[in-house]
Amino acid sequence: MIRLHRCCIALLMASAPVAASAASPIELTARVLVEQRQAAADGTTRIVLVPPARVTPGDAIVYTLIYRNTGSQPVPDLVVASPVPGNLLYAGPAEKAAVPEVSVDGKAFAPLAQLRVDGRPAIAADVRALRWRIAAPLTGGAAGQVAFRAIVK
Repeated sequence: MIRLHRCCIALLMASAPVAASAASPIELTARVLVEQRQAAADGTTRIVLVPPARVTPGDAIVYTLIYRNTGSQPVPDLVVASPVPGNLLYAGPAEKAAVPEVSVDGKAFAPLAQLRVDGRPAIAADVRALRWRIAAPLTGGAAGQVAFRAIVK
């Protein structure tokens, strides 16, 4: 049985984003799932996502941001942004998730291949912040999610 390490889970959730302002109808919630290998009936191994009971350095996780319009009016041009929590290394978009724009300095966002750090091409571990542009207006009461993979430091 896996035991919960509260300090690790708290650190993972400490950077969970909040609504942009008190007047914003957008509510953001973070959810963390750990990648776990499971034996399949056919003898192969598959990766499943499970709630974290314990995370340790080197564990692969999926960090999901769930956004919801709590208002009644559509919200156009929604941008969901989040820093990469300090105890995580960005490892790319989650499976079947939109690819975010990334930032190595928290200011300039672009696809990873276009960014540089100290004159060299940036790598996933250099990423400090993420941003997703939601194309369609988010209608009142509607929700969606974006996600990324990360490795626990």
